[in-house]
Amino acid sequence: YDVIVLHGRIELRLLQKLSFLRKKYVYDVDDYWYCTPDRNFYNEWKVKEHAYWIESAIQEAAIVTCTSDILAHYIKKHTKVTAYVLPNAIAEHDPQFTPVETKSDRLRFGFIGGSSHMMDIPIVGNAVTKLYYNYPEYRDKWQIVFGGFDTLAIALSQNGVRQSFKQKNLPSVNIEKWLTNDYSILDIDYVCELKKYSGSSVATDKQYRRIWTTNVHEYGKMFNEVDIVLAPLVDNTFNRCKSNLKIVEAGWMGKEVIASDLGTFKDGKTEDDIMLCDSEEEWLGAMLSDIENFIATGHPIRSNLKDLVHEHYNVKNFAVKRFELYKTLI
Repeated sequence: YDVIVLHGRIELRLLQKLSFLRKKYVYDVDDYWYCTPDRNFYNEWKVKEHAYWIESAIQEAAIVTCTSDILAHYIKKHTKVTAYVLPNAIAEHDPQFTPVETKSDRLRFGFIGGSSHMMDIPIVGNAVTKLYYNYPEYRDKWQIVFGGFDTLAIALSQNGVRQSFKQKNLPSVNIEKWLTNDYSILDIDYVCELKKYSGSSVATDKQYRRIWTTNVHEYGKMFNEVDIVLAPLVDNTFNRCKSNLKIVEAGWMGKEVIASDLGTFKDGKTEDDIMLCDSEEEWLGAMLSDIENFIATGHPIRSNLKDLVHEHYNVKNFAVKRFELYKTLI
């Protein structure tokens, strides 16, 4: 191989092999390596000395890349290494990110994400509860969608022992409870169906809809089932170091976005075309604005997000830069 690129978690034996072969490598870092204790993988990272190995890999790499200026700042802070920033982008003909129109009589607010976002959800859940109970006249006009539900979560104990979750404590179940006010916004028969956790398809026309998780090559298709993407993040260093990938995915698929008001989503290109919220009341207000516009016009408030994402986050924008960077190793 001319260029070896490593991404994410790296095993010690791989670093030793590359060192033995005197092979240079590019290391692509896409997450901050110190996480908050509420994350399912917190104990795993601690037991496996995740931070130590990530920083070691960064320092040994010939080139380090990452997806945001904020993450590059922390790479420099911890390791003294300067990372090249190459944002996440989408290819024009990626099948999963080819929009397919789906119809609904409701305006569909969608959270599409994994179970690691369990602690990011309460602010949205509280806004949904207020929307349901304080504005009963709008109940048949909107739907909340959770894309990415799964029941396979595993975590490590503080001693490094693998442990599974009781069904009621599964992260996805807790996310679902938050988004439905502990199922109180749903009728009893539908709740019973949801609690079978059978993996079968469930109703598409209810106040809440569950979409089960899928593989990484099908994930993008879930965006076809929503109109407005919800992107909540708690304000901490781990989340601030994330990329604005959710904005890119949503915008590419022609969806509008309501997101937490964090630097994560402030790229100087698209931030004026998403709704940024600090509080439950702001989340509620953003959802109400879209619902009322939907009632009046048949669609959510339109922005220029799709055009901006296609302009700035086409993978072609960065492919040549990446190629030129990699060639410096040859």
